[in-house]
Amino acid sequence: MKTNNRNIFLSIIAIVICSYFPFYTFSQSTFDTIYDLSYYSHNAYRIAETTDKNYIVAGNFNNFSTAPICKVDSTGELLWTKYYTFDDINDISDLVVSENGDIYIIGHCYNSGVYVRSYLMKLNSDGDSLWSKKYFYDYGTLFRNFIISYDNHLTISCDINYPAYSWTMKLISIDTTGEVLWESIVIENDTSYNYSTFGLLQLPDSSFFMSGSYHYSDYTYKPFMARVSSSGELLYTRVHELPWPEGSAIVYGICSDGRGNVMNCAEFRPTLSVNQGIWMIKTNADGDTLWTKTIANEGTAYWPFSVALCRDGGYAVAGWYSTELTPTTAEWGAFIMRTDSLANPLWARTYASDKNGCFYEIIEASDHGLAATGVASPSPGHQAFYLVKTDTAGLITSTWQPGAVADRLTVSPNPVADVCHVTLPQGCRQLTLLTLQGQTLSTFNTTGKSTLELSTNWLPAGLYLLRAETSTMRTTEKIVKYAR
Repeated sequence: MKTNNRNIFLSIIAIVICSYFPFYTFSQSTFDTIYDLSYYSHNAYRIAETTDKNYIVAGNFNNFSTAPICKVDSTGELLWTKYYTFDDINDISDLVVSENGDIYIIGHCYNSGVYVRSYLMKLNSDGDSLWSKKYFYDYGTLFRNFIISYDNHLTISCDINYPAYSWTMKLISIDTTGEVLWESIVIENDTSYNYSTFGLLQLPDSSFFMSGSYHYSDYTYKPFMARVSSSGELLYTRVHELPWPEGSAIVYGICSDGRGNVMNCAEFRPTLSVNQGIWMIKTNADGDTLWTKTIANEGTAYWPFSVALCRDGGYAVAGWYSTELTPTTAEWGAFIMRTDSLANPLWARTYASDKNGCFYEIIEASDHGLAATGVASPSPGHQAFYLVKTDTAGLITSTWQPGAVADRLTVSPNPVADVCHVTLPQGCRQLTLLTLQGQTLSTFNTTGKSTLELSTNWLPAGLYLLRAETSTMRTTEKIVKYAR
């Protein structure tokens, strides 16, 4: 009797979760799509969710001829693509979307015989240019990251090149018409080191936190951080010492922890001959280290290029991985890893491992799923924009193919007690039953079949995934098992 009551209780909980928390159920749109915009190779570096719940993706062509931006809807369908040209060489380094739907992009541009300049452009929600301005300091300027600050100004972190080919750092505040309000030198010119900034955010007290790395001539890197007041006054700079005497670490991404502290996400090597891992560094607003966490797997190297705070207080990390299969062969592709609030891994999933995939930025979407953008190869030697939208568990529950109509996988009844009727998409070769964590429970050969009767009486009450695969498509549905 106690067991039966427990099963009834679990069934009720599962149904309630599905009914009242749509981010755990069917309402999360997912897709896994390569957008081949040109015969030139192109890379997507930045992604932002728009006010209409679609996505803006920006990057560059490998020949830097133009700077491309595209907008896709919540199902992954391409809505429009725009191209922007400032000089012979054009690159986009960051983008933000304002509350009223306007799009701001920054990047750098140059032509032969001219030092690198940077630009700021404002677009409307359709990608049409409203205005653009160029900025130039010293012997070269690279705009890296920017945010819309609490006072509705644009704050930009940038690297400045000096004659000795050493890069220093500056923070710039610009109003929404492109006029410079103030500038703050964060790192003075020092020919002993080169500095690069990769992260910028605003703290609850309105000050700005910058994070990045500097390197010696032997290209060993150490993380550094800096804080600047809301009026441009430099408050401090800090160097984070490494626990590995011969090691190296590069901070590629930062995010707030939602409590006034900062999570820095770095690629690390204990020695230069060891595979890369992930180093999570939690600091307070004063730059003091609260704790660190290393994540490494023997035989696998990680390059974590982006980190995002999730609504449950944990983090999503995305980037590129390489796994040694044999002494002479390896697999590489894009990865997403979810951790708890202490950076303990919850799960890790790989994407486009057959297409040399890589993610450069990840965000948590408004439906609590994850959206990551980067690059993948639709054909050997050619790269294109790559965008993935997953559910909360990092799974792709449908794959959108440009110009194709997705066949439906349906389950009835759902929730189910003992047996459910499954309608298969056309050409389905295999049906797989999985846990929410991705563990395979059963696999069915469905070649030549259009329907299947699935027995669930052996399953404990809870949520499960049913995945159908054809030669061109993979689609997944969640099912709820309840006990009588």
